[in-house]
Amino acid sequence: MVNLINNGYDGIVIAINPSVPEDEKLIENIKADVIVANPYLKYGDDPYTLQYGRCGEKGKYIHFTPNFLLTNSSHIYGSRENNKSGMIHNHQSDQLKNNNTIIQVPKLMFDLKYLVKCMKLRREEQAIIHSNESTSGSEIILLTDGEDKEINLCFEDVKQSGAIIHTIALGPSAAKELETLSNMTGGYRFFANKDINGLTNAFSRISSRSGSITQQAIQLESKALNITGRKRVNGTVPVDSTIGNDTFFVVTWTIKKPEIVLQDPKGKKYKTSDFKEDKLNIRSARLRIPGIAETGTWTYSLLNNHASSQMLTVTVTTRARSPTTPPVTATAHMSQHTAHYPSPVIVYAQVSQGFLPVLGISVIAIIETEDGRQVTLELWDNGAGKIILNPPRPEVRDDLAKAKIEDFSRLTYGESFIVSGAPTGNHPSVLPPNKITDLEAKFKADYIQLSWTAPGNVLDKGKPNRYVIRISKSFMDLQEDFDNATLVNTSNLIPKEAGSKENFEFKPEHFRVENGTKFYIAVQAINEANLISEVSHIVQAIKFIPLPEDSVHALGTKISAISLAIFGLPMIFSIF
Repeated sequence: MVNLINNGYDGIVIAINPSVPEDEKLIENIKADVIVANPYLKYGDDPYTLQYGRCGEKGKYIHFTPNFLLTNSSHIYGSRENNKSGMIHNHQSDQLKNNNTIIQVPKLMFDLKYLVKCMKLRREEQAIIHSNESTSGSEIILLTDGEDKEINLCFEDVKQSGAIIHTIALGPSAAKELETLSNMTGGYRFFANKDINGLTNAFSRISSRSGSITQQAIQLESKALNITGRKRVNGTVPVDSTIGNDTFFVVTWTIKKPEIVLQDPKGKKYKTSDFKEDKLNIRSARLRIPGIAETGTWTYSLLNNHASSQMLTVTVTTRARSPTTPPVTATAHMSQHTAHYPSPVIVYAQVSQGFLPVLGISVIAIIETEDGRQVTLELWDNGAGKIILNPPRPEVRDDLAKAKIEDFSRLTYGESFIVSGAPTGNHPSVLPPNKITDLEAKFKADYIQLSWTAPGNVLDKGKPNRYVIRISKSFMDLQEDFDNATLVNTSNLIPKEAGSKENFEFKPEHFRVENGTKFYIAVQAINEANLISEVSHIVQAIKFIPLPEDSVHALGTKISAISLAIFGLPMIFSIF
């Protein structure tokens, strides 16, 4: 939504975390599309950009801390008006400083309107105006399951209103123009088949969009189960120590209310009679756990006591346990909303506690087509396929820069996307393996040892067919003319599944190796369709030949100590 006009930015939205004390100087010192929040421990007060995608792609936001904005740190970071610190390259000029940039302070206000025809959008906006509220920043949900040729008549009014329009397309017959409303206003766009679960998940994602993270609803479970007559189904939901406030278990049915048994980690049971039916939401019953929900594994059991099969759903939501401790949250997004085959759509997920990443977890993405078929993807949690950043400053111990948490579960609903031009039936691979980004090299005796994370047959799925490893004494030769560099024999290198650690060693037989000889190495992966990945980053290995023992003694103790210190340095250098 940000426009560059006369070398100045217009339409910038500022998000200041509610935990940051109010200070007008924060607004005066902000000159970018950023968030302002307390520091992410790993980076301290250094500004940084959160960016999931490939090199050159737009980041999610720039993170400034209050301390960075309120103190004079020009001797460290340079002038704020032309800040080039870290990954930030904004070149903000005097024109921008004096430009009347519109700063929208979002009012935490939800106008959840269920609109069948888009022309009603104007009347809803008029209702907001007549109630002396500005439409700017208001949020409207537009839900429809049918075509509407008049939607485009609303576009100009919507642009002028400043309202945020979230759209939910129910089923494949919904108007395709819906997505335009979301795109032009910065709202979410969802697709849901005509079942209560998809709608519940969409509303849950929208309601967790703004405001203090400690007040937002967090979804722990959302299951739709087709249960045959007189059959029982069991399930578990872990409640971790960062959540438990305002916890709801909601059960829905299509024919008859099932028999429900819910048990907390200490053995306390809740029965069907504890679940209250909602008069406004038929075939639905919910239970609010009093106080703070017990930490640990909750178990539930549903018995379909009707003779026929019926669809039962279970949804569990909660909030942060404490206003001072951020809960673990999960978000999902796609690299793009529209793509034409064979351009890929990449699925990203972020799991964090505040600004601390949560590592070593299982992340599963379920992609649902408009006809209801599902594809399950396991998202890697090893950094494969990502751009490696420069070392952070100041240095922080790694164990302090990531969240430590017990077993937990989170569910988040991703937005819809459209891929056009894909052929029907089976078709050959059209995408190469991912670029290798974590190649390492070192000498061991006369051999060079390499290690890297295996990419896939297609991007990061499957396994490559083979690898091409090339070596040179010249960095520029390898960078500018990789295909003509010396080829390493890899006939005994059998590729592993994507995400596995590859290890390979070889002797540089075609070169004269002396003390201090430098070698540069890079790798490509090739799949079964002979599609070739980008060349990896180039690594350097240096051959050091230890001095004979007699020579060391002759040099004396002091020189020996220095030699040992030098030999102890890792002889691996990555070039980006």
